[in-house]
Amino acid sequence: MKHLGLLLSCATLATFAYPLSAQPAAPAPATELNLDASPNATVNLVRLLVKQGLIPRDAAVDLIRQAEAEARQARAQSAAVTAAAEQIKQAAEAEIQNNDSDVRVTYVPEHIRQEIATEVRNEISAKAQAENWGRPRNDETSWTSRLRPAADLRARYNSTAFDEANDNTGEFVDFNSINTSGAINEATFGTTPYPGINADQTRTPSNLRLRAGFDADLREGFSMGVRLATGNGSSPVSTNQTLGSPGNFSKYSLWLDQAFLLWETGDDLLAYRLRVGRMPNPFFNTELTWDQDIQFDGITASVAGELHHDIRYFATGGIFPIYSTSFNFPTFNSSGNGDAYANFPSDDRYLTAGQIGLEAYPISNVHVKGSLAYYLFQDIEGKPSTPYVPLSARDAGNTDGRRPGFAQKGNTYMRLRDITPTVANGAGTTNLWQFYGLASEHTPLVGTLQIDLNHFEPYQVTFYSEAVINTAYDVTRYDKHSATTNFSPLFFGGGSEGSSFGYLVGVSAGDAVLAQRWDWRAGLDYRLLGSDAIVDGFSDSDFGGGGTNLQGYTLYARLALGARVFFGARWLSASEIDGAPFRSDTLQIDLNSKF
Repeated sequence: MKHLGLLLSCATLATFAYPLSAQPAAPAPATELNLDASPNATVNLVRLLVKQGLIPRDAAVDLIRQAEAEARQARAQSAAVTAAAEQIKQAAEAEIQNNDSDVRVTYVPEHIRQEIATEVRNEISAKAQAENWGRPRNDETSWTSRLRPAADLRARYNSTAFDEANDNTGEFVDFNSINTSGAINEATFGTTPYPGINADQTRTPSNLRLRAGFDADLREGFSMGVRLATGNGSSPVSTNQTLGSPGNFSKYSLWLDQAFLLWETGDDLLAYRLRVGRMPNPFFNTELTWDQDIQFDGITASVAGELHHDIRYFATGGIFPIYSTSFNFPTFNSSGNGDAYANFPSDDRYLTAGQIGLEAYPISNVHVKGSLAYYLFQDIEGKPSTPYVPLSARDAGNTDGRRPGFAQKGNTYMRLRDITPTVANGAGTTNLWQFYGLASEHTPLVGTLQIDLNHFEPYQVTFYSEAVINTAYDVTRYDKHSATTNFSPLFFGGGSEGSSFGYLVGVSAGDAVLAQRWDWRAGLDYRLLGSDAIVDGFSDSDFGGGGTNLQGYTLYARLALGARVFFGARWLSASEIDGAPFRSDTLQIDLNSKF
């Protein structure tokens, strides 16, 4: 690098020196006027004016003397620059040839250094002006003023212990494992049990969660949001990455957690919002009905406005695809379904949802927010296939797409394949390859209420509650598909009845926001969530290990260690509502950070 600097200095000085050194030598100072041609353009001009009689000869002599003096000064500067450049050139050549580590500094005349410094300052100033250096972040011409990065990191210790009285005989079937790994042969249940859910062995995994992304202001009311997140898999209800899984210090995956385009317009009196893509949950809710890590795919529209100076209304609606039929479904088709490789019609599933609500300050220091939401899950329930004979696990039925793409536990299930007894399956005793779908339709109606009491500044006390009922639940519909018991409901834990109702009540107190060191907040809630009140795949993944058909309480506390770092702890105790005994106690200790 020092060699390159010397060569650049040579090039700069040579640039200054060339126009000066290229001037020819001027004649000696004039004492009388010589009208012959001169290499000096100024002298030639003066002599021309004398010949034409425009100026007297005495004045011309003075002008010529002045011009010759200026020429001598220019030649002197040219010689100095040329000499300095030659010195630097020689020093650079010597430096390049020198193999030792000595540092040589060549003297550069002061006026040359000033000229170089002036030129560098001018170039840097021009570049800074062209590229908006040093402009404020809110300057419209700066892309950095329109980009808002954000990230959070959480380390968690998690311990889940099970009651000794829990059933461990295989009553807790893992339908998600069956539906995602391949059909299971019911003919072997005597010797090969269902895949099961852990109900008796304590687990103590440590988790890491990283979420990072940005919002970008696109102007004219448009913005874009993108976020990546960790996770053991594509589960919609968890971004936890278990440390040590898959093991041997393997690297972890990042998933696309959010990617949406947002358009907003209006003011406090009336505002509109339209969002499309993969987005945060647009509905006001608690952990009873939606896991807090759920992100919605689809499109939403919302409006909010003022009814009175202390009363506001809001409304949100959206359409969200839950399942899109594979383009080549099925990849393999048995002869029992007609043509051996015929594809099946699309069987897509959607959620159409709407919510209305009010937000008010009825009296001083009291804030109330309430809403009513309706969720219509289209064709999410199972449906018996056209009767056929699967010859292997890969022989698809035309309703195989009705099985949930992700599930936890608790919902009531039903068989999907209507298998015809023939000689090929031993009159219905072999090759009974089966998938399972939800036995109930789901159209839950949800009411949510939150009351904030701010009389105790700087502390806030909050009461919150939520209730849900699945308006489409009907236990008799499980048997409507067939006169046989082949499609009878399969209840969680071997129970005998389901439930369509759930509720949560809770209270919390402390600082409204953990904004500085030693801010704190703590709370307690109790919940009961019936087996088919909501889709178990979207429920809170921490309470009871996730799912429905659970009841119990949660105790939690948070303490700020700094403006952007806080400590948290939760105790979750859950047990079954119906079916075989299932109780778990979970302790979570978190260290959170964000920017």
